[in-house]
Amino acid sequence: MPEKRETNISPLVEMQMPNASLEEKLVAQEKLRAFLKALISLNRSVQSRKENDSHGRGDMGTKDDNTP
Repeated sequence: MPEKRETNISPLVEMQMPNASLEEKLVAQEKLRAFLKALISLNRSVQSRKENDSHGRGDMGTKDDNTP
């Protein structure tokens, strides 16, 4: 028996895709969930990097010293 998929559609997906089929909405919701998980993971990584930066700088593309 196939695994039952969630049928609660988020209001955000419902607002963006009011005329889409249930299947299309479920696919969009799964993609949105995966995107948000990746975004949260990236944010945690950036925050961790900022906390571990010995100079306390969050701008990794600049240099304070005069090294070439």
